[in-house]
Amino acid sequence: MNGISKRTSSIVNEAIIVDVTVPMLPVHFYNPAAENTNFQKFIDEYIDAGVTWISLTASLDGVNSIGTAVKAIAATRNYILRRSDRFLLVQTVQDVHRAKTEGKLGINFNLQGTNALLGDLNLVETYRHLGVGHMLMAYNQANMAGDGCHEKTNGGLTQFGERLIAEMNRVGMIVDATHTGYRTTLDMCEVSSAPVIFSHSNARALVDHERNISDEQIRACAKTGGIIGIVGLGLFLTDERENVSAEAIIHHIDHVVNLVGPTHVGLGLDYVGTFTPEQDQAHLEFYRAHPETYPVSQRYVDGPLRFARPRVIPEIAEQLLNKGYTEGHVRGILGENFLRVCGEVWT
Repeated sequence: MNGISKRTSSIVNEAIIVDVTVPMLPVHFYNPAAENTNFQKFIDEYIDAGVTWISLTASLDGVNSIGTAVKAIAATRNYILRRSDRFLLVQTVQDVHRAKTEGKLGINFNLQGTNALLGDLNLVETYRHLGVGHMLMAYNQANMAGDGCHEKTNGGLTQFGERLIAEMNRVGMIVDATHTGYRTTLDMCEVSSAPVIFSHSNARALVDHERNISDEQIRACAKTGGIIGIVGLGLFLTDERENVSAEAIIHHIDHVVNLVGPTHVGLGLDYVGTFTPEQDQAHLEFYRAHPETYPVSQRYVDGPLRFARPRVIPEIAEQLLNKGYTEGHVRGILGENFLRVCGEVWT
């Protein structure tokens, strides 16, 4: 770890490090079911950064397919289980600790939106048994559960959404408010009997983007016992979309800590890899083709999106310690805060 002190290196080596949002979208060109060297290099970035456990996105709302979501989970489970010398499938907090002890990367899944249910609440328990640890309500647009963050109506949680949260609470799946509309997220925090998280959201007080969250949302989340995972996407970090530095990430960490304390913040980097100019252009074309999900007014297509890489994590730890954060608080932000919520919710 170049430029990292011995103290920080020791903490990083000993800590349980968690990234709760590692997207696996079709536009990322990864196929975990195949012997794909791009995927191997991608996943090695987390291992090299000392990460203990990652949550892979199995489906987005735009997919609208139970079959696609289940097949993605099945293929990735097969990939993990056939490489048990390197990876461990995570279902419980004990599995995360085991991954750390055995020097493996723990992996489970998340759903970015509830359309993978197609309205069938019976599937919540099935997805949980398949390894889905958390599910967010709506991905930018409205769905059966509530509004997304880019909807103009700002409608609240629907009756279906209320029943869905009750079922998630029952089966031990974490309720996730990222990408979801303002009023819907506040309703979620009121309705859920278990902690609610924002798996990958930044402070709107620092960057005025609809994907970021207000101080009121941050406080409501913390009141449930939940965590805000800071996202490493430059568009949401600063007004300079190229800035994905540790300093930019810590600016948002500091803001959350000043509002609700250091036990309510973690990391959800949302890293999707580094791209060639041709791949950047393909992504921009994808966003332009889906303006309802990625509105032009929200600057998605103003230029290539840049993401903080996992190697930023030791730098974050170093700078937090230099700013006076205690070792315990740094360990919490690196992963123990999210692990605490998992321990309360997962069954």
